Amino acid sequence: YAVPRTPAYLDDVISTTDRFNGFVESSSVSGGDGGNAAANFTLRLPSDQYQEALAALSGLAHVRERTQATQDITDSYERAADRLKSARAESNRLRAKLAATTDETQAKIVRSRLRRAEASESARRREMQAMRNRVTNVTLGLTIVADETAEIADQGTIAKALDKAGEI
Repeated sequence: YAVPRTPAYLDDVISTTDRFNGFVESSSVSGGDGGNAAANFTLRLPSDQYQEALAALSGLAHVRERTQATQDITDSYERAADRLKSARAESNRLRAKLAATTDETQAKIVRSRLRRAEASESARRREMQAMRNRVTNVTLGLTIVADETAEIADQGTIAKALDKAGEI
């Protein structure tokens, strides 16, 4: 996106992201004078609101370039689900074995194995949650650069977009 005086428009990106129930994962601002100011954002947006949010963000300024890519994570998701299922089964098997054990020495061994199995199950749950987050949220990389010519060339600026929004 090309806008004059980039830092003045950072709040617009954040408020637009908030409006679509997203959040800023990371951001950085560099430069400062006119043509060398820039801001980079990594945004996380709900996948069901992604297109609408992208349109709103695109309306904030002149878009110089837009690139989109997708990645099929079906196999990764299924493997993570299988690992979680196996880890749960192992924890349950060891719990049953512990309940049936009457020998204290054997019980100590089973408890030790159970602690490791439960730690593995917990790690698999976190892995599965991360996969669910990838499915329900989309990552958007956004770069804003200062471009004094955008306003001069009447190509559209965030300020103009805000004025039009105010008129509506």
